[in-house]
Amino acid sequence: MNGRRVKHDIITTEEQLAEYVTLTDAEKEGIRKCRPIMPMKITRHYAGLLDRDNPDDPLRKLAIPSVEELVRYPDDEAVDMHRDEAKYQPVEGIIHRYPGKVLLMYTTACFAHCRFCFRSEKVASTLDGRRLDKAIGYLRKNESIRDVIFTGGDPMYGNPDRLEHALYEVRCIPHVEIIRITTRAPIFAPEIFTDELIRMLSWFKPLVMITSFIHPRELSDEVCSVLDRLSDAGIVLLQQGPITQGHQRRCGHPENAVRKAGSAPHYALLRDLGHRFSWQPPLHARRRKRTQADKAAGKHHLRLLHSASQHPRSEQ
Repeated sequence: MNGRRVKHDIITTEEQLAEYVTLTDAEKEGIRKCRPIMPMKITRHYAGLLDRDNPDDPLRKLAIPSVEELVRYPDDEAVDMHRDEAKYQPVEGIIHRYPGKVLLMYTTACFAHCRFCFRSEKVASTLDGRRLDKAIGYLRKNESIRDVIFTGGDPMYGNPDRLEHALYEVRCIPHVEIIRITTRAPIFAPEIFTDELIRMLSWFKPLVMITSFIHPRELSDEVCSVLDRLSDAGIVLLQQGPITQGHQRRCGHPENAVRKAGSAPHYALLRDLGHRFSWQPPLHARRRKRTQADKAAGKHHLRLLHSASQHPRSEQ
């Protein structure tokens, strides 16, 4: 249903994107040169949010490839917090770094490619059949696991029947108390959230959906309507996203806008990014967090996680 329909609304070429923005020579160069590593992939919904004539538009920076992504630094490996993931993978699709909590890498495919993604070099694939059975089997055998986080990629991408099956299998495990889904699907493809899909998700309550808004303009009327309907269905909404260089400079982090839309701030990730050009200097990020906390006095406000130097006891 959702993955197949959205596939027809994906922008992958300069010619398609030119319907929405006036591309600069630098953007065209980025699209061409970044194709072998992480090609451009933007939904038409998101393309409609881009500023046609402003090459410094934060949303264009988030969605359109840049040659800066290709720059490599001598200490890239040293600051890569994900470099040792393999040793925490007891079976394919499971990352078990901390006691009681696992990541279920349900898919590595996404609706669109965020240009700061730290999994940019992974080949898109989805756990199914025997591979999914092995991952679920690991969860069943390890009775210390109480929190399962569906992540990727974007778990909402693809066949909803397959996602329903995976959610059902996990929910049937007695010792699993919490199921979380990390997703940017409401932002990139709000049209997939039909009444049928939301009803299916609600069957697996308590269910937490962690969105990742990066800029207030991502909270379009259509997106806010999706958040309202998810909340009305009893799905807990949390906001978690990176503080990135330049993308929130003129408007601040979208925490207040997200709160108004019904999603509680959860985490802001600092340097949990794949490309160094997106990193926000720590001092600037902390100042921004303090400013947002002052505005949200007495309310639930986000925690800042500096993940390059010390990984938090939480994932995604």
